[in-house]
Amino acid sequence: MAYRDFSFEEVVEKFNLSQKSTPLFAESNPVTISEWLQESLIYGKKIALSSGNEKARSEFIIAPIMLELERIFGDQFAIYSGKNLDADKENGLSGECDFIISKGEQTFTIQFPVLRSWKQKKPI
Repeated sequence: MAYRDFSFEEVVEKFNLSQKSTPLFAESNPVTISEWLQESLIYGKKIALSSGNEKARSEFIIAPIMLELERIFGDQFAIYSGKNLDADKENGLSGECDFIISKGEQTFTIQFPVLRSWKQKKPI
């Protein structure tokens, strides 16, 4: 089963997880994004939203943001696109991810810890 086949609610139930609201970036400092990213998002949004599909949103909205993160933070993390992440095949946690972010420099293989973008079937 691919990651996209799970809804958030199913994952919470299947893996006996609890939800807790915590500020994710409470201790972070604001950064100024480049004019390039601002323009890319203006033009990309029009194409991504009018196409109505996940691939276009990934290419025209998410990919420019990933490139901006690389520009700002360099070797502090790595970005993997379209890689398989087989975290737990027995429980269905396997498949291709749009983007995976890993702490540390870019390498040919995924290094841990990772943060994965999550496509939801149902809104939370």
